[in-house]
Amino acid sequence: MSTKAFSHSSFQPTIISLTYATLSFHKGDTIRLVSFPQPIIVSIESLIKRIHPSGIQSSGPCGSAFDYKLKGRPFGEHYLLEDYVNGIRIVRDILALLAESNWELVAQPLCSTRHTAKDTLIFRRREPPRQVVDREFLALVPMRHDKLRIVYDVDGIELPSSGYEVTPDLGHIGTIIAELRQMLFEMDYFDEAHWSYESFEFTMKGSPWRSSGEESIKKGVLLLRLLEAMETVGWRLHTTFVHKTGTDRENNLDTWFFVRERRANRGGKGSETSSLTAVATCK
Repeated sequence: MSTKAFSHSSFQPTIISLTYATLSFHKGDTIRLVSFPQPIIVSIESLIKRIHPSGIQSSGPCGSAFDYKLKGRPFGEHYLLEDYVNGIRIVRDILALLAESNWELVAQPLCSTRHTAKDTLIFRRREPPRQVVDREFLALVPMRHDKLRIVYDVDGIELPSSGYEVTPDLGHIGTIIAELRQMLFEMDYFDEAHWSYESFEFTMKGSPWRSSGEESIKKGVLLLRLLEAMETVGWRLHTTFVHKTGTDRENNLDTWFFVRERRANRGGKGSETSSLTAVATCK
């Protein structure tokens, strides 16, 4: 893969299948696309540049694939938290882009026995729907042993980079935070919560993502309550998968992606929402 700036103007990707394509994440910094058409590849580059301030280290063909090697380690074992949160945003927005472009996620198998392996996402091209649906995606990210982070960007609203307050002017993300906070309180999981890197993180009592015995049963109940809470505020689970490197001593967690559909109000202000997709991580 070239370390120089790559020109897409004369590049034609290898199209192995007209129906299926794959998206995967490699090492701590690489996004790999197989059999996606050129417009998708170009759009993903624009998306990365918009979200990831560190930028792209290199890009270009890699065998029959096309790779983007990012600066930093947004998908790696050792990472800066800012890079990791930006990596979540990149993955979330790629899912949104592919859904909007009529690529349907059909499977996310783990295709390697290496402890650093991540899931491969298989997409199928589908016919454009008769009615265009406006979707948005959200990520719920279980992290470490006791964290749950919401990664959701609100159009036209600048989210806090630090602090603890959740004010009414934050819009829908404030509703999500309130619903999840109440659920965690009811289950005696809530410890504390705060903003960082324009996303909101809960710290839970105990170590639910590392629990065993009866505590692992309680964790199973937590997952059900989490899904119910998200559906209450209009989101349904879209998919879960691993896109970050684990270690030789500890597996990584799935990130959960949720989605919801938006329809403009007849009055033209705001939007009505039905189920959409968001992201969460836990296994």
